[in-house]
Amino acid sequence: AFGTFVEGNTRECSLNMVMDCSVVGVCSIVSGCASFLWHPFLDGVSAFGTFVMLALTAHWTLFALRCRRARLSGGCVPQQPSALPDKLPSLSVITPIKGVHVESMDNWRSVVETEYDGDIEFIFVVESDDDPAYAPLKQLQNEALTSCSKNLKGVKVAVAGMGFHCSQKIHNMLEGVSMVDRESKYVLFLDDDVGLYRTTFRDLVMEIEADDKVFVATGFPYDWMPSKDVPFPSYLKLVYRWTSLLLLYKERPPVVWGGCMLMRREDLHSNRYGMMEAWRSRGYSDDMIVGSVCVKEGRAVALPATCIFPHKLGSHDNFGNYWNFSCRQMFVLDTYHNSTERLQNYILLFVVSGLLPSVTVFSLAINCARSFAWVCHLAHVVNSCAAPCELPGSIHLLVAAWVSYVFVFLAIRETTLQALGLLNFLLPSRAQIPVVTPCMFRGVAAFIVHHAILPLAAVFGFLSSKVVWSGVTYTVNKGRITSVSRMTPEGKILTRPAEESLEDAKARHGSRGFLRSGKASPSNFL
Repeated sequence: AFGTFVEGNTRECSLNMVMDCSVVGVCSIVSGCASFLWHPFLDGVSAFGTFVMLALTAHWTLFALRCRRARLSGGCVPQQPSALPDKLPSLSVITPIKGVHVESMDNWRSVVETEYDGDIEFIFVVESDDDPAYAPLKQLQNEALTSCSKNLKGVKVAVAGMGFHCSQKIHNMLEGVSMVDRESKYVLFLDDDVGLYRTTFRDLVMEIEADDKVFVATGFPYDWMPSKDVPFPSYLKLVYRWTSLLLLYKERPPVVWGGCMLMRREDLHSNRYGMMEAWRSRGYSDDMIVGSVCVKEGRAVALPATCIFPHKLGSHDNFGNYWNFSCRQMFVLDTYHNSTERLQNYILLFVVSGLLPSVTVFSLAINCARSFAWVCHLAHVVNSCAAPCELPGSIHLLVAAWVSYVFVFLAIRETTLQALGLLNFLLPSRAQIPVVTPCMFRGVAAFIVHHAILPLAAVFGFLSSKVVWSGVTYTVNKGRITSVSRMTPEGKILTRPAEESLEDAKARHGSRGFLRSGKASPSNFL
């Protein structure tokens, strides 16, 4: 028995000696790295990272408060007059379309049936009559003929043809502008997958009616999760959307969303500020061009809080889709039509793909390493057998950093709750969406991974001169489209000189007024 007791004590002492040696070894390593971990430069990076986290918290909190105010006010927009006119100004809605999916017809029908107390027409534009969307749109056009709405002036279905001098979306939009009724006061460009509310048209029109300084009224999409266990790439896209919300906390933001843009018809037909020409002359991004015009000319962008549109995250997202999505978003920042837009895009590119990722990821790594050092320091305090583990740095900056991370998470959670609350307030009872907040651990992981990948996507998108969008290959040089090509199912490449295509567009829509003045000549493809 005495031998067993001695053997047990020997094993325990040996184990303690191993643990002490381990602590001593780790503390020695930490002590050796302490001077590096608490270098003044790293202190500056950590402090700046904390400032960035607090700035993100402030912007997301302001966005959440704006959603809350809109919901508590019953969906009233502050800039709108309390008493609406008996009849609202006439409106034309242009929707460029490519392809069709299961819910397309129901969504298009709901758009046409959206309430509006004024004359309204709808113009759906496709690339060709071979597009799968053409037949359903013609059916919708026939249904509109029997509509009982006294304000509906008609549903038009236009075939724009293939564009080889600008993006196909812009080409379709210009075709729609050429068909707008001359009595219309406003033109709304609307993506075909935007789900509208009963008051969407009214809110947009009254927003721009109330302020002559407003050049465009816009909306924005909000991604929502059907459940916490959506694929991880969906979380990555969600992080990108969270970053986009940073500029949408005020009523006059500096950005425009191309999925919903309301402008005055006269501004379009008169080519105000050269915007229409910038679209047509090898333009790639419609909303980036509009935003740069507003910045250069000192015009405002209006964003009603009630124009927040739900976008469901897909359950089949994968890393390939996310990578393509990120590269396209970065690629568009290298397209521009003047020096103002170029500077604006490059600043945004630097902040989104350079400054924000480097600061967030690098400062997080520094704070994690410092936290580990402090854990080792506390282990020395608990274990008196360990060697001293001196740390030259203060814990105050480290605590402030981790507190800022907690604030960011709380701000994201509150933003999600308030935004989804506003969505459910605006949506009918039959279309309510579940209120699901992001999983904290997956959200943090997605935040880190996204900001680590985004610089690579920026480099890839910036160095690449080509991008494929909806089956169309665009080649860009010095910010403008230089060639457009498509591949047929038979493997034949369709292309055409951009200058020749542009001349036909000018003949079709008019060289200055962007009104239909003739029929384009037949296209010859190589």
